[in-house]
Amino acid sequence: IVLNTAGAVRNTPASLKEMGQSFLASDRQVLLKIVIPAASPVIFSGLRLGVSAGFIGAILAELKITPTGVGDIISYSRSIADYPSMYAAIFSIILLAVVFLNLLEKLENYLFEGNNRGYVSD
Repeated sequence: IVLNTAGAVRNTPASLKEMGQSFLASDRQVLLKIVIPAASPVIFSGLRLGVSAGFIGAILAELKITPTGVGDIISYSRSIADYPSMYAAIFSIILLAVVFLNLLEKLENYLFEGNNRGYVSD
């Protein structure tokens, strides 16, 4: 996430920053009004990838480390052939991940309504 964000901020065209400064925008205004909107598609794609990897990592850690939790339910249900419970736990994780990713998408749409994300098209 950090590397995507840093790369996107670094790759914001200098001409856009210079334009903001020519209109007497402060450094803060250039950052908030030009740099972040230009970098927002890359920032949010990094967030989506990070959230997905975080869910996978949390489940794998639960499977291997903790004696309780969703990972334990999956392992235990599989070991006693209780497949409905196993799939219920798996689908609950998937549902939670989908809900969280949808909330992230709604946040992105709220912060950057319409075509205020990235470059403005004609």
